Amino acid sequence: SIAQAAGRCNRNGRLDLGTVHLFFPEDDGRGLYPGGGYGQAAGAAETVLMDRGAEGMDLADPSLFESYYRELYDLQDVANVDRQLQDKDSLLNAVFRQHFVQVAERYRVIDQDTVNVLVPYEPETSTPIADELRRDGLSRTLIQRARPYTVGVYRRRNDALWDWLEPVPIRGGRKGEYADDWFIFTRPEGYDDLRGLLEPESGKYLGF
Repeated sequence: SIAQAAGRCNRNGRLDLGTVHLFFPEDDGRGLYPGGGYGQAAGAAETVLMDRGAEGMDLADPSLFESYYRELYDLQDVANVDRQLQDKDSLLNAVFRQHFVQVAERYRVIDQDTVNVLVPYEPETSTPIADELRRDGLSRTLIQRARPYTVGVYRRRNDALWDWLEPVPIRGGRKGEYADDWFIFTRPEGYDDLRGLLEPESGKYLGF
């Protein structure tokens, strides 16, 4: 998540150098993070930071990510991961067929994950991409083109935000088959280029 956010910093190239600030939230007694899996991942990132120091946190260095995932999976409860495997045979089948949407549906390490929401940022570019997604379905090429115009939102089933999201069909999939982690934001008035995506119920902006 940190690497993804840093990759979007100064995405328009208006500055000579973009700056990413990281902070630790204060504990109000209700827990710092939305779910045990997220907290475990954040703890692994903090451990890597303490071990490597600021000078060792080069996001372009593959060894950084190797250190992070080794720390994360060393902490991971293997029995808990095993319980999260839904229908192992169909999972392996999806892996061998490289049907990665089905892989994502059948296996999640972190329960409360995020979905990608295509927003009307720079609509002259993002709107044609949305039209192509509706017409042609989700593909690797369209994902690459859509990435600069997407916002990551936590998956919350009982949230008014879902009324504003249109699921994206899967290219080559069966009729009526949609990706469960890609959506198109359908309310242009709910997005602000400076403050990001507006959450309907709270009136808070979720990021951009």
